Amino acid sequence: MKKRIIVGMLVVGLGALSASAVPIDSVVLGQPDQDHTITLESANVLETVNGTDYYVWTYTVTSDRQPAISHWSLTVCAALFANVSRGEDFETSRVGGDTGLLVLKFEDGYDDNETRTVKIYLTAAASLEEGPVLIKAGRNVYEGTIISPHCGEVPEPTTIALLGACSVLMAARKRRS
Repeated sequence: MKKRIIVGMLVVGLGALSASAVPIDSVVLGQPDQDHTITLESANVLETVNGTDYYVWTYTVTSDRQPAISHWSLTVCAALFANVSRGEDFETSRVGGDTGLLVLKFEDGYDDNETRTVKIYLTAAASLEEGPVLIKAGRNVYEGTIISPHCGEVPEPTTIALLGACSVLMAARKRRS
């Protein structure tokens, strides 16, 4: 019975993960004395823009001192991609093969110690999977991984929370009898 309660609480927690105020993932890239940082702040947060519902992934990108970030890229699910936050200059290209992924290359250069918030708008919820991220600063290219929106079946966060709550209630009810 304790297992069911713990599993139910875990499922409720996973449902809340996408709306969490705590960063989901972060990567630091650069030379030993230079920290360019990309942080996934939230994922699959429902937002309505001009009457259309989108699932928003929010990243915070911080460029350290010189050489500052000249551009960075990230992979996303091509079938779900809709747009990025206004003001971000970007281009897209398909990843080879049958991956279903799209590379977003953000081309606006950063100033030293500049931080930007970048929102990626999707037409549906995406699965949270680790994917490649790349930063170019000066002549240097740094590669790493970060959780990014990938294709796959993803239940709505409220559905996950509801299933978790039902599991907890069923376990508690069974415990009483």
